Amino acid sequence: MSTHTKHWRKWALSALILPTPAFGQLQSSDVAAYWPFDNDLVDASGNGGDGTFQTDGATGSPTFTSGGVAANQAKFGEAVSLVAANDQSVLIDGAGNASFQGEDAYDFTGGSMTVSAWFSNTGGFLNTWQGLIVKGEGNSWRVGRNNSDLFLNFAAGTGNTGAASTSDLSSGLHHFVAVSDANLGNFLYINGVLEGFLPGTPNIEDSTSFLTIGDNPQQSNREGNNTFDDVILFNRALTAPEAVLLYNSGNGIIGSDIVAGIDSEPDGIPDYYEIANGLNVGVDDSLDDRDGDDINNITEYLNGYGANNPDSDGDGLEDGAELDHKADPLIRDTDGDGLTDGEEVLTHMTEPDDTDSDDDQASDFDEVSAGSDPNSNTSVPSPWNIGLVSYWKFDDDLTSSTNLGAEGTYRTDDGMAPTYTAGQFGNAIDLNSTQNE
Repeated sequence: MSTHTKHWRKWALSALILPTPAFGQLQSSDVAAYWPFDNDLVDASGNGGDGTFQTDGATGSPTFTSGGVAANQAKFGEAVSLVAANDQSVLIDGAGNASFQGEDAYDFTGGSMTVSAWFSNTGGFLNTWQGLIVKGEGNSWRVGRNNSDLFLNFAAGTGNTGAASTSDLSSGLHHFVAVSDANLGNFLYINGVLEGFLPGTPNIEDSTSFLTIGDNPQQSNREGNNTFDDVILFNRALTAPEAVLLYNSGNGIIGSDIVAGIDSEPDGIPDYYEIANGLNVGVDDSLDDRDGDDINNITEYLNGYGANNPDSDGDGLEDGAELDHKADPLIRDTDGDGLTDGEEVLTHMTEPDDTDSDDDQASDFDEVSAGSDPNSNTSVPSPWNIGLVSYWKFDDDLTSSTNLGAEGTYRTDDGMAPTYTAGQFGNAIDLNSTQNE
């Protein structure tokens, strides 16, 4: 399994909870298209994907708003404003640009992709399955409203099933990053948090429609009253740290900084990364250690760590210590044994890159769960205890007899204490259905 795949799997399957983000390496070559929507519909990536404004079935002149974040309209500079009553949208057809590679440039057939955007709803969602950024239906890809809910859905190569978010996005300015990884599944980040994940191996298929912003080119009544700003289309699946970086705690990373790749010093670290990590733009601080984790700034950048975060994956063990113990600073549980790297090193003194530190055929997690010593091959848990999470004897109480257990709560209509009777081993709890026990 590649390091990239391992990173995604650990981030994605950790109960959809992201730690304080680390930061990856976003390059201009990763950008398939970039629409800043600053008073025009030009693709600022240089790849020719300019847009054409559609209104009431004809072309026209779009409206751009500079209301800014306070007005919930634009994040950087201006944003394009689309009105549903006039059936307005932006059709990415190249607008006569000779360098445009055609509508299939954004199909990503059989591959991976990412789309990022700041958007707002004016007056709330309007239509069921309202389209935000859509290439097509079926096994093509699209981001839009989840049915009639107040949150989003991202489908790519998975038919009508998508990754759905959970936050109410009916008002305010919001940011989403939708990632389709052909090896792992579809991911949907809202305001820097992974809210939707559909595991699998999505297979994106060709769509003959032009990419459309603000509507669905293959369905009717999918338009809305929206503003869109700084829309970036990437030709690969971004890693979790990279997806979170684009939101940057609400400050955002403007797409032009990624496209330009400006390094003012130069010190090998692009300005956007320095700004996001509190480094000094214009000063060569590549060999400094901003966060004091014994890894210098340029090494943190080159490896996708956070130069302003000593614990990039939030597992309780600093990045430098992770490397000392052969752990990965971007994976909370490097060996995948159920114990975080911080728990292994700081609490149990086990090896975070070895599922069985004492080579006794019982994993460190099973030994900790069963109460045996994970650092001694003469201390082996009973086979009955391996994998045991909880055990309730019900001998006159609801206490779990394992060190990882949870106590029970007795519920009944009459407010009385539970009744115990003779059981197979000691006592047993006696539940009466008439009292809803």
